[in-house]
Amino acid sequence: METRVKEHNFKRIIKAITPDWEGINNYQYAQNSRVWVLWDPRWYSVMLIKAGAQYVHCQLIDNLGKIECLITVVYGHNTIEQRKALWADIHNLTANITTPWIIGGDFNAVLYSQDRLMGNPITYAETQDFASCIQTLQLNQLLWKGDYYTWSNKQDRTDRIRSRIDRMFGNFEWMIQWGRSIADKIDKARGELQDIQEKITTNYTDGLLEQEKTVIHQLEKWSLIEESVLKQKSRARWIKLGDSNSKYFSAMLKERNQRKQIKELTSLDGQKLNDADKIKHEIIEFYKLLIGTAAPNLPAINREIIKQGPMLSQQQRRQLVAEISDQEIFEGLQNIRDDKSPGVDGFNACFFKKTWPIIKEEICAAV
Repeated sequence: METRVKEHNFKRIIKAITPDWEGINNYQYAQNSRVWVLWDPRWYSVMLIKAGAQYVHCQLIDNLGKIECLITVVYGHNTIEQRKALWADIHNLTANITTPWIIGGDFNAVLYSQDRLMGNPITYAETQDFASCIQTLQLNQLLWKGDYYTWSNKQDRTDRIRSRIDRMFGNFEWMIQWGRSIADKIDKARGELQDIQEKITTNYTDGLLEQEKTVIHQLEKWSLIEESVLKQKSRARWIKLGDSNSKYFSAMLKERNQRKQIKELTSLDGQKLNDADKIKHEIIEFYKLLIGTAAPNLPAINREIIKQGPMLSQQQRRQLVAEISDQEIFEGLQNIRDDKSPGVDGFNACFFKKTWPIIKEEICAAV
């Protein structure tokens, strides 16, 4: 938070708002401090590890001995250039982190193209440093409660701009430590969804439909978190065991080769085929039937009948044939997940996002 409190008033203010609590800050690096971390010593012990103008990094241990983790509280500067120091500091912090760690707060930066409502469109320059930092460190975004947008300019109607600049992330160890809670929430959401859908079947109401949409939305968010954790688990195992000529590497290679083979196939007439040539012939014949045969003539389109249905306006027609802007190409690229299958050139979406400043002109010209 932007406290605007002088350093000599820090203890007095803390005592007034949270009696018997303790706190740390970054007055040494930022005028009037930008970050306060407060805690109840009856429950937690907090030790400052490092601080900077845009963050406070500390260790938290609960007094029952059940929780021990690292916490980094962030309040980023307002400009892209000033925040570059924050991304560099975060990278340096992670060099020796092997325990559960969460980082979050007001980054003063957007991460995705939909993170601003109204105002100027989000550009690649606004997102690239933040996105690169999160991706390189393999951090998982934690779920939130409340509105998607966390900041507004407090203006009225069409002048009101809203942005999402506050986020929380956890590292691999954090997600593993508390991953079970994610599975529990997914199971709970699935159970709620099943109950609602059964009620809709027997006694439909608009209220039940809204409940169904809400639960589906929650289930999708938790499922994405679980998927991210599982990906990191598999990646960690591969890094540890796969990048060498070991039994694990050989087993994985053999398993992948097995998956690429079709050793048995049931034909359309019910016969089991084991011969490679017969399987090949059956597949070709199947797709020939699926696609159909060539027609010598095609019926003409009746324009009068088409005009009786919905038609595009002149404005919509012009939009369809308008030149594609560089911003549209960039937004389309950003909406492709990094782990999607690569194209014929062997490069996936992550490569193009990382190298966008270099290849932007060539890609836009090709499109």
